[in-house]
Amino acid sequence: VLRGKDADPLKAGRWTSGESYILVVGGEGAMFQVLYEQILQTEVDLKRVIATQEQGVAKANEWIAKLDPASGLRWDDQKNLDQLAGAMREQARAQEELRQMTGRVAREMVQLQPTSNLRLGLGMLADSEMVRSIRILEAVPSKDSPQDKKATVSEARLTQERTIRSLGEMVEQYDKFRQEWELANMTPFIKMLADRQSGLHGESVTYKSKMPAGNSVQIVQKSSSQRQGKVLQLSGLSQTALVGIGERVGKSDAILGRAYAEAAGAFDGSGLKTQMQQAGEDLAAGRWPAAEAKQAKAAEALANIHLMLKKAIAEAAQRSPPAPRQKDPESETE
Repeated sequence: VLRGKDADPLKAGRWTSGESYILVVGGEGAMFQVLYEQILQTEVDLKRVIATQEQGVAKANEWIAKLDPASGLRWDDQKNLDQLAGAMREQARAQEELRQMTGRVAREMVQLQPTSNLRLGLGMLADSEMVRSIRILEAVPSKDSPQDKKATVSEARLTQERTIRSLGEMVEQYDKFRQEWELANMTPFIKMLADRQSGLHGESVTYKSKMPAGNSVQIVQKSSSQRQGKVLQLSGLSQTALVGIGERVGKSDAILGRAYAEAAGAFDGSGLKTQMQQAGEDLAAGRWPAAEAKQAKAAEALANIHLMLKKAIAEAAQRSPPAPRQKDPESETE
């Protein structure tokens, strides 16, 4: 958070806090990585919101059953009334926590044009339906009869079910956005990984001939191992994405679909993930020569996967029939 002294004479000597910003320091391709991780995390968060709201519906169902005359519970017993009041306070509190989490997910959603309406809709859902559910739950204990209490809990459940349906539609739209982003960007994303892996290999070559001095040895080893582990993690995400792309693209272009599937298989077939894992262990232990050899193989394998995809995409473009030329109405003669 930025802080500074206000220039207003009436506020002399006071410190003013500015807006909070997240600063990411990284090399080339860092924002590419951060963006994709953010896309995936938001999808996970949206599904978590749905799962949490479904738990609220389940708890509401429990109390609807208890408030039914057939349950045999006596609602002139203060003990039962106190339990109901406590449960409604707890559910209202949980709903408020869910509302805050939903608002956070909306704020942290990637700020790209395809997601602008989703961000707005998710924020509005948190501040409308979820707030309504909280107010209804808080009102349950004040209702006079068990029938009124049951009707009020049922209303809260209906509100939560509407919320779940709306969230489900948003997840479908977001899932489509994520798939389209992967189709458009996964090939250059793998190129970024190949370049990063090559850079890690270059560092190991340097440290193999000239070890870090003094207390920095362990710091460098730990940092190198962690960065290698990150590339391994991103490679796994890329492999998963390629599998999905291959399945979807294969429905319209079987040849290109197989190419994506083969590229996904190459992550295991080439042994690059194993090479990365073992290289990370070697780096942590300071075995630079051993790590360097494994990193070189992994970098070459990633580069080959990238070239494989580029070739497949280019060949697919050549197979596609050219778009029909539109007639120029000014060139037509009667």
